[in-house]
Amino acid sequence: MNKKSIAIFGSAFNPPTLGHADAISQVCEHFDEVWLIPSRAHATKTTMLDIDSRMAMILLFIDDLRSAKINNLKLHDAESGINEKPIYTYKLLEHLSNKYKDCDFTFLCGEDNFKNFSSFKKSSYIESNWEIKELLERNDIRSTLVRANCKANTSIEKLVTKSVERYISHHGLYIS
Repeated sequence: MNKKSIAIFGSAFNPPTLGHADAISQVCEHFDEVWLIPSRAHATKTTMLDIDSRMAMILLFIDDLRSAKINNLKLHDAESGINEKPIYTYKLLEHLSNKYKDCDFTFLCGEDNFKNFSSFKKSSYIESNWEIKELLERNDIRSTLVRANCKANTSIEKLVTKSVERYISHHGLYIS
């Protein structure tokens, strides 16, 4: 039996951006599915918007990308099954591999994190047990820029998908 190939894209998604969309577009055709996994307890970030709001934006983001013919995306709340804080990459991959034995997982890693991968907790263990794929940063659209633009009351139209932009506006997110 062939195992399903799954790419794991973990991020704060605070909020999901067109930078995330570009990264996804680089790999989506190479995997059966790409799972977007929002961080619940990030190892390095201390403040994030609540998980429910970020998950709602990810679902809107996925719907927007489906209209752009990217159909193999799924929101996956994998971290909800891990009780440790913070949740490290190796722990997430172990959890998924144990739970979904019919899947082969590849960890997607942004260019900045890929260069510093040796600083990840148990990086050599990750490298010996799972494939790691570097995602190139082809544009400089980051969640921090979206949040800064919101705070400065500047347009985010070219930074996020339409539905995510509407959600942020409707809920008054990132303005303080």
